[in-house]
Amino acid sequence: MTDHAIGRGRVMESILYTVNLLLHILAAIGCAAAPFYQLRMVKMRGAYGTDNVLFPLDDMIERILSVQPRLCLGFLAVLIATGLAFPVIDYGFHGHLSQVTHVDWIVGTAKTVLTLAGTGLVVYGIKVVDPRIQGLFRTFTPGVEPPQEDVARFWALRRSRKKHCQTCFAIALAILVITPVLRFF
Repeated sequence: MTDHAIGRGRVMESILYTVNLLLHILAAIGCAAAPFYQLRMVKMRGAYGTDNVLFPLDDMIERILSVQPRLCLGFLAVLIATGLAFPVIDYGFHGHLSQVTHVDWIVGTAKTVLTLAGTGLVVYGIKVVDPRIQGLFRTFTPGVEPPQEDVARFWALRRSRKKHCQTCFAIALAILVITPVLRFF
């Protein structure tokens, strides 16, 4: 192999790595931002009280909050794909995984477990929690106060979603905190 071909290979490897890293970082930001802003919205809504339904406000919140987990699922898919692409890029250009330490394996495994846990929470939210909230909310009518037991169930479901969101946010932060460790070992 000529020096010129080796140089082109290094450039191509750097380009692929950089693009993959860019996509990985953007997906990680999206995964952390979604629950952060959801929690901010929920906290601000709580200032109006939780013993009633403010239909226009709650309708807007439900429209936003039912879409966010689906976006997060897309970000998680990108995170998983780009996370797996790092060793593939390395292997593709070197024929083996270069410079992989025990710490890399531990951190990589921790990131994988956290990502899968976050994915499980998001899927549970999309398949179980959100349909319950949306189904109950669809029974509410603007200008008509729903029965108190329905309002109580609605807020209980929202509290459940908030707890899941807090857990997702903690997982996203944990992943963001441990990721730089891979660069130092």
